[in-house]
Amino acid sequence: MKIKKQLIINELIMNCSEIIFICPLWWNDLPAILKGFIDKVMKKNFAYESTSTGVKGKLTHIKQAKIITTSISPTWYIRLFAGDAIKSVFLKATLKQIGIKNSKWINLGSIDKLTDQRRKVFLNSL
Repeated sequence: MKIKKQLIINELIMNCSEIIFICPLWWNDLPAILKGFIDKVMKKNFAYESTSTGVKGKLTHIKQAKIITTSISPTWYIRLFAGDAIKSVFLKATLKQIGIKNSKWINLGSIDKLTDQRRKVFLNSL
């Protein structure tokens, strides 16, 4: 069963032109379940290959990735004081290494302080 699910996921990825990741931020970073997904799905010889000069991405057909997150911390805090892991690691390293060069991070920060109306405005802006 696991192999069948893997093949279905691989086929979906090979037939898409955009990929969207939606998750909350945990301690200013992606949650472990998303990191596990990347580890299990974006495997060598599927998403990338090793070359003499490093990793070469194979998912170059994906024209854009969007990462939509929510966080308790304000977005400016994550970017300026918490290391900006989403941009510096996930967008500029992980996604680029699998061949996705165009990516965008959209975060709704201070989620615990926002009204339902503000959350709806955010969702409608996507």
